[in-house]
Amino acid sequence: MASIPRHFHGDVLSPSPYHEREPSDPPVRFIQREEWEEWTEHERDGETICATGEKDKQPRSPSDHRVPPSRYDEGLVAPPTVDCSRLPDPLVTCGCEEWSIDHHDPEGKGEHTVDVCDHPRPIMRGTARNVYTRLVTANDPDLGVGVGENDSDDGGDDDGDDGPYRTSKLRQARQRYAKLRDADAYFKIDMTGVTTVMISLRQSPVDPETGRVVTPYQQGEDLFQNMTAVMDSIRYALSQKRGFDVEWARIISATRQWATPHCHLYLWVDDPHDVVDSEWFRPAVAKFVERTPRASWESHDVERGTVTVEHDPPRATDTYGEVGVVNSLRDIPPTAGCVYLGSQLPHFALAGDTEPWHIDRAVGAWVSSRNWFATSRGFPSDDEVLKLKQSEDDNN
Repeated sequence: MASIPRHFHGDVLSPSPYHEREPSDPPVRFIQREEWEEWTEHERDGETICATGEKDKQPRSPSDHRVPPSRYDEGLVAPPTVDCSRLPDPLVTCGCEEWSIDHHDPEGKGEHTVDVCDHPRPIMRGTARNVYTRLVTANDPDLGVGVGENDSDDGGDDDGDDGPYRTSKLRQARQRYAKLRDADAYFKIDMTGVTTVMISLRQSPVDPETGRVVTPYQQGEDLFQNMTAVMDSIRYALSQKRGFDVEWARIISATRQWATPHCHLYLWVDDPHDVVDSEWFRPAVAKFVERTPRASWESHDVERGTVTVEHDPPRATDTYGEVGVVNSLRDIPPTAGCVYLGSQLPHFALAGDTEPWHIDRAVGAWVSSRNWFATSRGFPSDDEVLKLKQSEDDNN
């Protein structure tokens, strides 16, 4: 995989409690480009010899879009039954040809393109990783190449839209990280006593009935299936039942091995007497575990890792670089949880040296129909941040 120019200067976060609890999926070896090309040359009579040397006697078809872990890169980014018009154009290919090969022509130079295909289908994970690396990088104005007339910073969320042509994904990630940093500092000043809560909600990428890996698109849909009920339960536990003021930010990240989408929810609670307790969030976790496909209590220990309550939030030992936001409250040290949350923004994959799972996480956000970044309505605006900064400067 080609390297990506480093344009976001900053070190990776140093170890923290939030990193230590990051789970691992069952190991899988990513198929490299050279192996991928070799693999496609061995297609014959429905028998496949993949890069791992395993044989598959069954011809593949659109119904076989979920693959075993050993054939991870061959799985599709979305089910073949999905409406391809809902997916970013570069993640769709012609479905008229041999199922086992991606005939991917995102630049439209071939005679038979997706635009004229009656049976389009999503592309495979291995192809998607290469498409993201090549196409998104080439069309990102913040990387200094391929700036087209449609590139703009409209402040919208383009995780699930037509992809790299509307808003610079790297610029968007920087803006969101800055928004988190400023809100974290703002709440420290505005609230009487801040308690932070990190809630992590996870699912398995493997269908237990078939042992096959679910597509990134479907994993995202399943993760959000009962997210509204989870958020309602948290609001009830804090605001309605106990009268606490609370603000929150939510980011969908992905695991290292299989880039499995999972949710990190970070709360800022005005809790001057330090009474917030992790048990208050057990009903919310239960709603997720009991109603979300492939979620289990084995991966959700409320007392050990799933919910982390910090009455004296630890400071971050690294701030993941500086983003140069004008109205910043950057002189106030951020909490470790806030910085960790920001480091999970998927399109930071464009910022520097990456591993395959970084790209797979970004592809998951790109193909998803869901918003991988969200905040509460009480998040401060730029004007509110500037006003508070001016007030703090006058007092000092």
